[in-house]
Amino acid sequence: MTARLLAVAALFALVAGCGAPSLYQPMNLEGGYGNTRLAPDTFNVVFQGNGHTHRATAEAYALYRGAELTVEAGFDSFVVVGGTANATALREAARNPFPPSADTDTDHPMVAITIRAFRGEQPSPQAFNARDVMRELGPSIRRPS
Repeated sequence: MTARLLAVAALFALVAGCGAPSLYQPMNLEGGYGNTRLAPDTFNVVFQGNGHTHRATAEAYALYRGAELTVEAGFDSFVVVGGTANATALREAARNPFPPSADTDTDHPMVAITIRAFRGEQPSPQAFNARDVMRELGPSIRRPS
């Protein structure tokens, strides 16, 4: 019985020690997103990852939150007009939000972007169609249970 109990305790310790990337959720002690509406069509979006979150994941989650805010506010597309990630990095992160585990860029990444939203046709080639972003990234978004 003691050996079995020790084995279960060891397994629990092993599982508890395995960290998981930050989930897509409002900001808390484990990371998450935050946003501020700066103007009727402009938002600041931040995603803070934990020590197991890849930068590409944080970028993809910030992009996804920007798309959600765009749609919630009644807009169709958005352009990244500032922040710590450029449109090229965000597009790459959208293609591969969970890079191989060999990628070691996981030092509590924080991505902050400022977006400006638009109605109708995309205003430029750099614009993101918000519904396309949500449709493409949605299946890979890891939410709390």
